[in-house]
Amino acid sequence: MQKDAYTTRKIQSQLDSVEKQLHTLKDHISPSVRTHTSYTYILFASLGTLGDQAEVVYTAHHHFHTAVSELLRRIEVHSKKRSIIFPWIKIDTVSQVKPIAISSLQDSVSSCKNNYFKYGISFDKSFDHAFLEQEINGNVFIQENNTGQKHWNDKAVNDYLLKRVWNRPLHPFQLSDYKDQTVFLFDTVSVLIEQMATIRLEHHSHRNGIRPIRHRERHIDTLIQCGTNHLRDRVQPNGKFDYAIYAAGSRSRTSYNLIRHADAIHSLADGYRWKRTVQQDDPALLEKMKTALDYLLTYKVKKNESTALIEREKTNVLYSLGATAAAIIAIANYQSLTGDDQYLRAAEELANGLLTLQNKSGSFLNITAKQHQAGYDAKAVYSLLRLFQLDNNPKWLEKSKLAFEHFINRRAQPAPNHWLSYAVYEMTCIIPDQRYFAMKLKSIQKRLTDMKGNAAPSPTQLQILLCARKLIDRMQQIQLDHLLRGFDLQSLEDTIHARADQQRIGFFYPEVAMYMKNPSLIAGSFFSRQHGYRVRIDDLQHNISAYYLYAQYYLTDQDRQSLIPS
Repeated sequence: MQKDAYTTRKIQSQLDSVEKQLHTLKDHISPSVRTHTSYTYILFASLGTLGDQAEVVYTAHHHFHTAVSELLRRIEVHSKKRSIIFPWIKIDTVSQVKPIAISSLQDSVSSCKNNYFKYGISFDKSFDHAFLEQEINGNVFIQENNTGQKHWNDKAVNDYLLKRVWNRPLHPFQLSDYKDQTVFLFDTVSVLIEQMATIRLEHHSHRNGIRPIRHRERHIDTLIQCGTNHLRDRVQPNGKFDYAIYAAGSRSRTSYNLIRHADAIHSLADGYRWKRTVQQDDPALLEKMKTALDYLLTYKVKKNESTALIEREKTNVLYSLGATAAAIIAIANYQSLTGDDQYLRAAEELANGLLTLQNKSGSFLNITAKQHQAGYDAKAVYSLLRLFQLDNNPKWLEKSKLAFEHFINRRAQPAPNHWLSYAVYEMTCIIPDQRYFAMKLKSIQKRLTDMKGNAAPSPTQLQILLCARKLIDRMQQIQLDHLLRGFDLQSLEDTIHARADQQRIGFFYPEVAMYMKNPSLIAGSFFSRQHGYRVRIDDLQHNISAYYLYAQYYLTDQDRQSLIPS
């Protein structure tokens, strides 16, 4: 997005749009604003560009036209000073105000999840020291100490105030100055004004402050393509991914996880499949997949002539079950997309390596992540099934059957995980054993209500639910409907759509990205809010694959027989 140069005509046109939208928000103001503050109309404008964190200005007055005129003047001053027309202007009108004691604020801070504080705060009735919800979370005013307790961080507030030109305080902010005083939590109604569109943002829901979906198919397509492009562009020339950004501080992370690297290749394949579905060619994406795969295979260590495993670290001989399985899946994805079988021998060696880690019971040895054993077992089985689809070697199928006996015979069924869901779907395509179907249905039915009620975005839950939906289609096709007695199919459908919508709150729309340190790095990507608005390759990966499954099932007329179209 290029910056639009400031001209008198352009700024007047933009100000006319802002004024028009402010008038549409006027009727949403409740009496609580006038009751608890010094003014009737309290208006904010957040002025955003790709290169910088949004500048937030505000006005307040008892007369609406006076408040509007002053806000428009401040927008014009900032625009003229920077000689640009801001590509994003988000306007907020304070709609509800709730006075609380400072001690109650501390309680609210302590109980909220990281970066999930859902109100704006003013520390005075005049709103001279007021912060929007997005400013509070985007600048990490609420932080966690070493003992896990959350507290209001004065330093973070003052670092932010030093950059805020319009009402920089004469003295540093200190929460202790407000001891025994009343502060004011507030809600707003909002509109985002872009260069080509005006968007009324959602209000009073978990999607507060983000845009609604108007055209579902087009919107989901955009989410998949934006996420895929971000992940593609994170592949460096040597094949390693630019691993993570913490958007609230634009920090990078130096650690690296090969399992996430390999899984990201799987999602690049999903993104490529979707682009092909909508008839978009992206040869650069295939090349990036190959480069990332080549980097991953530099960690392949041969145990003998026909057996290999992925090493967790080159400095430490420690084999990774998860990375080995994910490498096989990545190879299978690449070959199914391109027809290039140059990596098939490597995949077979890695599969032989996996089998050296399989116990007689069917489970796999995984010393690096015992707490996620069920997930890694399922991932290993899924990789063997993918390889079986390529070379038809019965050994991979027999060992997969052994692992499925282990899944079924476990005293306590593992919680649903997306790799087990993928494995069950692919296994039933080959062997439609009723026990496999029943195992999956039982696992889903137990947790369907919890999934539907989960307020946080969880793309892996969406993957699990979609695999279940496709599995039910298969059951109906092969006359296993009797297994569905008592299963609430409508609830499953409702939960799938609820999860798909819920997942959007983890996407960096402009109205969210503009409050981060450097919007250009993260706009149009997926993030984990509770981890400092982290954009890590697995945050992108899970969301791409989940939305791909959703779009493949609900937004196309493609054959629904496989999760892995050739």
